[in-house]
Amino acid sequence: MAGEFEPVQGSRLNGRLRSALIKLSAAGVLAAAALFLIFHIVQYVANGSQDISKATQSLDLLQEIDNTVAAVLAPQGQADASAPSPAAAEQQVQAQFEALRGLGPQDGTTALAALQGMTLRLLNDVRDLAEARPDGALFEAVAPQRAAYRAALQEARSEQKQIAQSGLSGLVTQTRFTVFAIVLVLALTVFLLALVLVTGFKDMERREQVERELRAQVRKANEASLAKSQFLATVTHELRTPLNAILGYSELLNGEPLAQDQKKQVSRLSVAGQTLSRIVDDVLDLSRIEAGAMALRDDVFCPRELVKEAVDLVSVDACAKGLAMSSEIARDVPKTLRGDSLRLSQVLLNLLNNAVKFTPEGFVTLRMTARMTDSHIAQLRVEVQDSGIGISVADQDRLFQRFSQMENGASEYQGGSGLGLSISQGLIEQMGGRINVFSRQGEGTIFWFHVLLPVVEAEGFAAPDEPAEDEVEPPLKDVTGRVMLIDDSEDTADLLGRMMQREGVEFCAMQDPVKSLEQVIEQAPDVILCDMQMPAVGGDELIRCIRALPKPYGDTPIIAFSATTMKSDIEDMLMAGANAFLAKPFKSGDVISAIAAVVTSHAEAAAQEETTRMTVAETPGEIDELVKLMGADWALRYVERLSDRLERYFDGVGDKSEQIVLAHSVVSEAGQLGMRDLAWAAASLEQALRANTRSLTEDARFRNEARSFLTRLPQFTQRIRQAQ
Repeated sequence: MAGEFEPVQGSRLNGRLRSALIKLSAAGVLAAAALFLIFHIVQYVANGSQDISKATQSLDLLQEIDNTVAAVLAPQGQADASAPSPAAAEQQVQAQFEALRGLGPQDGTTALAALQGMTLRLLNDVRDLAEARPDGALFEAVAPQRAAYRAALQEARSEQKQIAQSGLSGLVTQTRFTVFAIVLVLALTVFLLALVLVTGFKDMERREQVERELRAQVRKANEASLAKSQFLATVTHELRTPLNAILGYSELLNGEPLAQDQKKQVSRLSVAGQTLSRIVDDVLDLSRIEAGAMALRDDVFCPRELVKEAVDLVSVDACAKGLAMSSEIARDVPKTLRGDSLRLSQVLLNLLNNAVKFTPEGFVTLRMTARMTDSHIAQLRVEVQDSGIGISVADQDRLFQRFSQMENGASEYQGGSGLGLSISQGLIEQMGGRINVFSRQGEGTIFWFHVLLPVVEAEGFAAPDEPAEDEVEPPLKDVTGRVMLIDDSEDTADLLGRMMQREGVEFCAMQDPVKSLEQVIEQAPDVILCDMQMPAVGGDELIRCIRALPKPYGDTPIIAFSATTMKSDIEDMLMAGANAFLAKPFKSGDVISAIAAVVTSHAEAAAQEETTRMTVAETPGEIDELVKLMGADWALRYVERLSDRLERYFDGVGDKSEQIVLAHSVVSEAGQLGMRDLAWAAASLEQALRANTRSLTEDARFRNEARSFLTRLPQFTQRIRQAQ
């Protein structure tokens, strides 16, 4: 669900992002349009104001022209002495009309042109009449021309006023329209920006919601994966425990004097149990590969030995079917490589077993070649070819799928879990390689894979020695005490009890892990076998509790066993304090070898520790200082008094108060002698007695240290006498 959810939500988010970008682009365009309109209205207002100003100036010039004409036409007696002559007035009016033409649009209008012509004719007539009638009858003589002039002047003024009013009206109208357009554009811009912001906030909320849902999906997936892992761990534990009993009892029965038919039945029982065990292993491997939890080893191995071991294991079944089994290894294959030889062997065995299984007659051949990609990396290619029934194209398409079985003509060869090739593909791909198949139905099959592996120098590498034919399981000669089992399974207890009985080793079983700590102290076993999955207390927690016990109980070798084979779980067991690990189901030889190994290792470590401890104890500096200060006689009495207190404790001290006094005295006396472990154990016992929390742990630790002191008492007394 999470895998489908994420791309859909991602596409939605990308669509919203594109929509937001489009809106922002549109808002930018509108903002640019608004700026253009603002610039346009400023220009238009400026131009309109200029036109109105020109119209006003034109009216002023018309008034000046009228004043000039009026001064020339003034009746005699009213004329101003400064009034121009008709000729001068004509030139002045001509200049004023030139000024009108210089104002631009006003020049060329009909009224102005008529006025100019009328004015110039009037002035020309006045000039002519002034020369003909010097008696002052000029005003009346040009009355008709003057009336026509006044009419033309009025029309010109009206026209200029109309031009000014029209410009002002157009300016107002255009300004209103432009301002409205600007307001509209700005409103749209603000709307788009607000829409983008709102959409952005919503997208942020949606993104946060998507992230929350994705985190929830991831959490659910992790929880499901954890639940799956826990389920597999529980199921495999429940499967491996009875499997362990089945295989163990069949192994024990196989060693008994049985009839031939009974031996055959026991053998079939063992084969069935091993088959079921392999299926459980396949399910676990597949779950690890799918979860990405498959940890690959990094060890040095010989590829030729790998091929030889795989062919030897499968050749028994091949010979039983009359098949020719062979292997071909090219000379260019390096002697030693670095990688996970165990998983490579698992893939080889799966391919070889499949080839033998689906080949009724003919041959099975394994080929190995190598090609150096550089001086330190080799591409290892492995082919497994058979002359079997072949695989149809339809079956090839789903060959590497989980639980897949061939259908076309292979019904008589069906069997297995259908996980082998899927696991092989997962392992090869995790190694960075590739696996594939070429086959024709009825003509045989070739499976091949290649992986890149580092080449290492062959110096110092030795192939594992072949076991001698007369090699037997290592005897438990070093186990002089007993082997204790802590497991809630009665079948496992009975099975291990029979195994230990056959080896002549005393055995005891504890089904309650809570009570097992007391039994560890009371029975002091040589070895403890501890299951890791028990209902009351986990195995790793129990091991830590055992390791917290005083010596020698806390140092008892512990072999942990469990149905799990996860590397992390095994590391947790070893980190808790286990000395070795066994995976269920196990054989008697595995148990015996593990017990012998941990007992031998523990004995060597204990001997080394005792040697070191005795070497240190031979010359205790505190005793030498005590002899120098107090004298040898006093030191002897001091040591004897401490030993008497310890003997009294072993004989049984009275009530609790007397035990507190004794422990308190031992603390000071042992500390004076430099016996720090004894002083610390006595202090712990005293503290537990005073707090009324005394347990077997404090008592056992004190008894162990007291016994150690009494054992070395002759050495102390000898040292004191030598110091006299």
